[in-house]
Amino acid sequence: MNRVTTPRAAARPLVLAAVAVAVALFVPGTAAAHDLKADVKPLADMVRVEAGYDDGTPAEGARVTVKDDTGTIVAEGVLDERGVWSFPKPGPGSYRVVVESAGHGDEVKLTVHESEPPAVFSRLRLDKTLGLVIGLALTLGGTLAFVLLRRGKSGRATDLAP
Repeated sequence: MNRVTTPRAAARPLVLAAVAVAVALFVPGTAAAHDLKADVKPLADMVRVEAGYDDGTPAEGARVTVKDDTGTIVAEGVLDERGVWSFPKPGPGSYRVVVESAGHGDEVKLTVHESEPPAVFSRLRLDKTLGLVIGLALTLGGTLAFVLLRRGKSGRATDLAP
């Protein structure tokens, strides 16, 4: 059976691409509105933990747990109304500072050295704009690949028809 391409069928990939672009532009802004981000700042004799959401709201009441390499809890606390909590600086070693609130969380690694100033490591977070561009490129690339594969399959089927 021969397939005839109608103008409506030819426009389907364009409509699909337009819908994909619209979804990519409007959905990510609302989906990442409550991403929790924690910062750990070692000071001379204490460590300050600050946490908040992407929209600038402090993570008031979030639970903070500090664990050493063996998983032993070194310190625990709750963030105040400004999203801040401090605890005495622990001895030399590696620690994990975990902040959790309402199903959201972040973990920051803290290394305390004997003679050097402490180093703070935080996991890498993708810039929102860069994430949007990558997502859009993947969506459009996938759509294009799908359209090309569909055209390739339908083209082969018509070549074999009597």
